[in-house]
Amino acid sequence: MSAAKNVLHTSTLKTSHLTSTAFISKLSRVLKRHHGPQKKTIGLAISGGVDSMALAVLCSKLKEETKTDAMLRQRILGNSFSKLDFKAFVVDHGVRQGSDVEASAVAKVLIERDIPTQVLKIAWPGSGTPIDMPNFESLARKYRYQTLGRACRDSGITSLLLAHHQDDQAETVLMRLINGHRQLGLRGMKAESAIPECYGIHGIHESGGLGDLHEKTSSSRHDMELAAPNGRLHVEAGGIKIFRPLLDVSKEELIETCLLEEMTWFEDHTNKDPTLTLRNAIRHLYKIYTLPAALTKPTLLGLAKRHEKRISDYQKATRHLLSKCNVQYFDNRSGILSIRFLDINSSTNKSMSAIERRFLATKVLQYCMMLVTPLAQVPTSTLSSAVKQIFPTLDLDYKPEDSTSPVAFNVGGVQFQPHSERSEPQQTSTSQDKTQKEAWLLSRQLPSQAQMKSLNSNLTVTYPPRANIASPKWTPWILYDGRFWIRIKNGTSFPLTLRLVTESDMSQIQSRPHKNSEKLKSIAPGKIRFTLLALVSQDEVVGLPTLGWRISQRFTEVEWEVRYKKVYTEGVEGFEKTL
Repeated sequence: MSAAKNVLHTSTLKTSHLTSTAFISKLSRVLKRHHGPQKKTIGLAISGGVDSMALAVLCSKLKEETKTDAMLRQRILGNSFSKLDFKAFVVDHGVRQGSDVEASAVAKVLIERDIPTQVLKIAWPGSGTPIDMPNFESLARKYRYQTLGRACRDSGITSLLLAHHQDDQAETVLMRLINGHRQLGLRGMKAESAIPECYGIHGIHESGGLGDLHEKTSSSRHDMELAAPNGRLHVEAGGIKIFRPLLDVSKEELIETCLLEEMTWFEDHTNKDPTLTLRNAIRHLYKIYTLPAALTKPTLLGLAKRHEKRISDYQKATRHLLSKCNVQYFDNRSGILSIRFLDINSSTNKSMSAIERRFLATKVLQYCMMLVTPLAQVPTSTLSSAVKQIFPTLDLDYKPEDSTSPVAFNVGGVQFQPHSERSEPQQTSTSQDKTQKEAWLLSRQLPSQAQMKSLNSNLTVTYPPRANIASPKWTPWILYDGRFWIRIKNGTSFPLTLRLVTESDMSQIQSRPHKNSEKLKSIAPGKIRFTLLALVSQDEVVGLPTLGWRISQRFTEVEWEVRYKKVYTEGVEGFEKTL
């Protein structure tokens, strides 16, 4: 990587640069997250290239302008006493000799522009040479985002700006075409999203927004003191979001911005080697050859925008359909959802095609399943059979005389069971799917016997005995079974194991007072009880953390805190009230 001084480029501005006013407009969504009187610090992911250095200099100018202009602070931050700050993170992948020196050079330029900067070095696992790995590009992306995520969390930053621009977007769409993506897979990069590659890392992935609830209680606390007001678990909030405010800005505009602001940038020679990555190869093609009109950047950007519009329309339609479902109840202590789905045919526009109706039905199921599944994702491609079961009238060959009673089935880590509804105080809608005689109960699919017996299964977590007799410490948060964030404080001299409830546990659980059997029937009916969490010491059940039940009184020095995974209910009427 070498510094590219502005004097090496023409001083005549061939295209327009990005103005501060235009940049503020592009930052509007991220700035809304930071309204209020407190200091706001926004993260910047800086590589040193012209695009990220243009982002940095624009942020530097905005920071300076908000220092002196109270009206501007009021307009963009919602409070004239607010202070806007940025912190840059420069990732050193450590795969080239001298990369640490280059990262320090980038940091020096940023600090001179009044942007605090931290150089982060990726800790590659193993002893091999990372760049020789066949999946180096995907691994570099994974470790880069995880390194950035941890740095943001440790700095108290919840918004991270990336400098991807219009040319990057076109290249991404072409890469997806090459890799076989079709239809909605051609939307390109999102303008904003949860930080990728960080699933299950607390405080980074969709979590950390509740703070330390233990510190907010003045009592000596017992199991249910930290429960939500309705007796259910608190639902996690927060997490780090990434924003790409420059997606509709060309690389030429960013070059001219750096030239105008006399901002140094750095050239990485590896970005010019077409043999290293697919993106490099595509850049080489655009530079050397004239591609067919269908593959030009304007055409690909138009394709991405059309698919983005389609996705937005489908999302609105899905939220509308979800709001018409009758949500009976959702109990996050056991992760069960009772719902009566709507009649898709009568709730959608008559001009909508059968394919579109089935797709929306798939999206409705996917949303509901994500509330209870232990999986990180439920691909819509796996749900065609489930759509036929739940929405039989959408089948082109459907005949009323052929309809049968619904039966239980499993898909995507979720068990669907037809069941009789029970009365709950929150009733969200009177809309009902007249083709359904029963409501559906969605819960985590029962684990296999092999999963339960394997000590190496991710369903088994072992906690060592206390290391410090005087002051036992909380363990780090983990996302257990993809559903529950949990941490333990083991004040005993015995190791503890976290796993799911088994049949052999039931005699101990039911021997506890307070009519446990009746409570279990309500909270986790039938075999769903075997998807509850159990904290055990050898064969003795210490407690059921999600229920707040302490089973054994010998382990009073064991504490736990549990939260349910983050769920998205914004704009989904009924689900907002129930969940």
